[in-house]
Amino acid sequence: MSNDRNQGQASSSLWYFIGATFIFAMPNLMFGDLAWWARLALLVLGLAVMAAGFVQLRREMRAKRGTPAADGGTAPPTGSSGRDER
Repeated sequence: MSNDRNQGQASSSLWYFIGATFIFAMPNLMFGDLAWWARLALLVLGLAVMAAGFVQLRREMRAKRGTPAADGGTAPPTGSSGRDER
């Protein structure tokens, strides 16, 4: 039941990319006379949000595949016992 509910939801990484798009577009749309250092700061902030989105996307892709995460998560069995079969 919970699997059906999760399939209909948009990934949370999508919201990082949408946020980064707004951060990139905001200085030009709303503040035409913004100082260069403020534009540069918003550019860096947008790149940071986009990088966080890529990290979240990677987590979501790993969760869908069922591979172990770097933080010590466990993967479902793959069918191999892991023993040497000699």
